[in-house]
Amino acid sequence: YRDDMRPTQVKLELFRGGGWPFEEFLYIDLSSLLTKDLRSIWEFADTRSEPLVCVNDWKYDTINTCVMRVRRDAGLACIYEDYASGKRYDVRFNGDQDYADASLKSADRLNLVSLFPTSDIVTYKNLLRQHRFAPRKARRAYESACIVKFGGSPKPHQVFEADYWWRHCLRRPHLVLRDRRYLVDDLQKVWTLGA
Repeated sequence: YRDDMRPTQVKLELFRGGGWPFEEFLYIDLSSLLTKDLRSIWEFADTRSEPLVCVNDWKYDTINTCVMRVRRDAGLACIYEDYASGKRYDVRFNGDQDYADASLKSADRLNLVSLFPTSDIVTYKNLLRQHRFAPRKARRAYESACIVKFGGSPKPHQVFEADYWWRHCLRRPHLVLRDRRYLVDDLQKVWTLGA
């Protein structure tokens, strides 16, 4: 554990060569909701020869590690080895995804990365922003996605809490009618599916 990095740094251990009893796995952040069958993600990942299939970040030029199919590979092990040796990179955020991206770029190993189709994994914040101006387009994006990622606020459980929406609407009164309980009914069905 390094004090100069975010708590998500523990995710870098997923790239440790030989550190897991399986050759391949799918990782999904806990701050994500599965909205339907993941078959399309698995099928896409199976067609890719690259050992890492992940998401292109929605905000800036880096990989996003919220959803990854990882195959054990010596080339990916450089990420964990750099981290364990204390190597530092000049990154935007000292977390797992910026670090993994910088390590792969430094080793000239971005050829080991493939990206999931952007339609399979969407963010709640982007859907909400899009809904404000293009509700039908946002609805289509939600319906085509397998995973809705929650980054920052709100967290998945917060969208179901009335006090979150009251605070949200008080901070942004001009958006009350557009934002109010956006996708709550749809997400509630998925959230309680396993209950």
